[in-house]
Amino acid sequence: GENLLEIRSQEHAVQFSIAMVSVPDHASACRLAEKLMNPRHAIAGVIDIMPEVTSYYTNNDGKLAAESKVLVLIKSRTNLMDEIQTFLQQNLEAPDTLIVPVVDGSEPFMRWMVAHTLESRA
Repeated sequence: GENLLEIRSQEHAVQFSIAMVSVPDHASACRLAEKLMNPRHAIAGVIDIMPEVTSYYTNNDGKLAAESKVLVLIKSRTNLMDEIQTFLQQNLEAPDTLIVPVVDGSEPFMRWMVAHTLESRA
């Protein structure tokens, strides 16, 4: 049979996702959040800004690199993620966006997210 995680994934994963993207600094993150949270066009339910994260990666020369960034978590409906990705591509240079499906969450918060985001226009 299915385990609890699989069952909950089927119930909720399609409804909510989190887009993660890093930006160079806190001011850039705040500008991005303010544009995404426009009350007339609410495509994000909540945006969390996590200051001062360090990204480690291998650069084009094959050498280890580390860079200080700000991580932005954009919580919304899954059916708005294409619109969010398009927005990020138009407003950031080479955004490193990842979309993570939400497997489960508190019911009051999920209801709040539905009430505070637009229906998909797709």
